[in-house]
Amino acid sequence: MKYHLLSFPRSGNHIFRIFFEFYTNFNSAGCIGSKSDTPVLERFVSEAPDMPRETILHKSHFISEVVSREYKDGGEWSLIFLIRSPIEAISSQISRSTDYRYRWVLPNSFLSRIVDINIEHYIIVAKFFLDYQGPKYLINFKDLFDESKFIALEQLPEIHYGKENLLSMAKKSQFSRKIYSSEIDSLIASHPKFEIAKRLYRDVNKS
Repeated sequence: MKYHLLSFPRSGNHIFRIFFEFYTNFNSAGCIGSKSDTPVLERFVSEAPDMPRETILHKSHFISEVVSREYKDGGEWSLIFLIRSPIEAISSQISRSTDYRYRWVLPNSFLSRIVDINIEHYIIVAKFFLDYQGPKYLINFKDLFDESKFIALEQLPEIHYGKENLLSMAKKSQFSRKIYSSEIDSLIASHPKFEIAKRLYRDVNKS
């Protein structure tokens, strides 16, 4: 069995891949064409004699990647979908991908277009999960940061997995917000399709 790890960006795929690689002893791979997105543990471990080997989890941010892998690779696939609330995920993604040190030179029309593109992206991946006909599993972003899971991660042998680096990387990668996040939040919340994104978030969590 192979697994798609589908998510809108900034929904917790790195921390999920850490848990997956450790507990299953398998590798995870990045999005199609991303040569630098190698198995997560390999990038943060100094000594790891029992590192994962076979790759069975494949990260995707676009449904075209899911369709392409199933068409080209064949075999049995399951879909793991990570979801985060739309205001948090979209704002975090925009904050990360746009350099807000130069916010004053960005016209409102440009920012509005970025918000529009990201809300559409969020809606598309959520609808795809609901319509997917194969085996599928849902994981909510907030559950990844449950205290009990952090306690489990902190039990990893220090010499083997460098727990402090892993925890630091996971927290910073998901919770970093830049200085104009409140402004972006307002643009997202006032977008005509934001209510659709919120409804899909509820529908996905009920599925």
